[in-house]
Amino acid sequence: MSNERKFADGIIFKKKPQAPEWVLGGLSIKVDEFVKFLNENKKADGWVNLDIKLSKQESKPYIELDAWEPEGKKEEAPESGDSEGEGDDLPF
Repeated sequence: MSNERKFADGIIFKKKPQAPEWVLGGLSIKVDEFVKFLNENKKADGWVNLDIKLSKQESKPYIELDAWEPEGKKEEAPESGDSEGEGDDLPF
């Protein structure tokens, strides 16, 4: 994994100082940019992990791609006998 930081395009987190304490902030999403970012960074399982962080200098929130993966992680193969769609029925 590269140590290069990658900021999430098309999405911004803003604190809302006038909001009640249970509101942490809001997200603004520029759809075209964010969809492109998601497609470029999604993992084999279809997920993109993002971290919301605070900058050291101004304590401003920003969103960064979380590209961490455990060492030696391999693509998980489906168990034998499992085909797409099987095993999706939940008992509840």
